[in-house]
Amino acid sequence: MQDTATIFYAGHYFDNSPIPLHSHWGAELVYIASGQCMTYFSNGAALQCRSGTLLVTPPELRHRQVNNPGTGCETWYVVLDPGEKGLDTSLRLVDVADQPMIGQWVQNLYELFKLDAREEANALLKTLFLRLKHCERENHTLQNCPEGIKNVIALLENSYMKPLTVELLAEHGNLSKSHLNFLFHRIFGCGVNCYLTRLRMRHARRLLLSPFLNIAEVAHQCGFEDANYFSRSFRKFHGFPPGFYRNHPQQSSNPHDS
Repeated sequence: MQDTATIFYAGHYFDNSPIPLHSHWGAELVYIASGQCMTYFSNGAALQCRSGTLLVTPPELRHRQVNNPGTGCETWYVVLDPGEKGLDTSLRLVDVADQPMIGQWVQNLYELFKLDAREEANALLKTLFLRLKHCERENHTLQNCPEGIKNVIALLENSYMKPLTVELLAEHGNLSKSHLNFLFHRIFGCGVNCYLTRLRMRHARRLLLSPFLNIAEVAHQCGFEDANYFSRSFRKFHGFPPGFYRNHPQQSSNPHDS
């Protein structure tokens, strides 16, 4: 085994046919570029994968993929030796919809593999895992929040598409409005309304990766009744309109959530 991660092979899949039960000698990264699918594992786990997520599967764990009928599923995958120093290849599904560079890097690994550029591919693989670790560290911050903030976050996550006020959120967390905003600024670096906007924009970016929704439908599913107002808000937040992000996600950086 190598000291550092080494790519074995990479590939691209775009079909509606199920993938039968199989396993790999190495760990596998699967980036879901579009569509949805269920992946079932021999250890009894089952994960629902959607566009903008990255599935990490440890070596030799048997699994199969069933795609949603009628939509197909486009994935890019990499199989690798994690190395003796131990990259974290435990089974998990990571939402990376707000990190478009991760999906682009998986595609780049496929291109580098085809060119037999192993040294460059291994360097990019290390960078990808570092970025993935950063994303998961942010998720860990949420797990260590006070109980009242956890309740507010749960409401935001489940109801971001509905009208929400600071008063309603404060009441749900059993906090005053001022203390709620104080805690949000201390933990997340922004007020609760700003956090809600970030959340809506994160879901908007994920939905924009799907070719089956128009801009008005994306706006509605993210809590915006007016598509024009959504487009203005998206441009103000990101610096470019939603149509540009849909067509060029790999060129779109995200300073707000990085």
